[in-house]
Amino acid sequence: AELYAEYNYSVDFFQEYLFKYKYRDSQLNQGALRIFVESEDSDSARPVLVVVRHEKGVLSWQLPLLAQRNDDRDVFSEYRTVNRTLCPLDDYLQSGYQFTDKELDLDMRSLDMFDDEYLSISITTASPKPTGFKLLLYIQKDYKVGMNETRRFEVTPSAPQYFEFDFPTEVDIAMISVDSPDR
Repeated sequence: AELYAEYNYSVDFFQEYLFKYKYRDSQLNQGALRIFVESEDSDSARPVLVVVRHEKGVLSWQLPLLAQRNDDRDVFSEYRTVNRTLCPLDDYLQSGYQFTDKELDLDMRSLDMFDDEYLSISITTASPKPTGFKLLLYIQKDYKVGMNETRRFEVTPSAPQYFEFDFPTEVDIAMISVDSPDR
């Protein structure tokens, strides 16, 4: 599959889809991957399941996405469109094998193979009837926020927004101010 390509298909109990992406970290250019999935036909009795696998973990959700409304535990809103941000792989804690300085002293051309990143997205359902969906993987360009920068964005339970802030060396405290007309 390709970044920025929109895929429109149907899934049912007998048909599922697996999208495999290959990209380079350099393509992100201070951004992050964002996944858009929509299924207007989805049914909460037999939801569409979305599973995202990347080199550092797994993220999953269902469509429709059920979100509790206010403080009423018995009332839910159904969202048939979901957006999720994947943090860049460099942001995850490093564990496992660590290369030694000698191993890292390789010819830089041989390190090209380490630049490739892989991601897979599977779309499934247990529904016997065909259930349409739309999938798009793209780069969220304004992912990193610096000091004294302003961002304008919308959030919903099905489309949260995430940003990265790196503390400058001379700063140990930062204040974030959020203003919303929908208090």
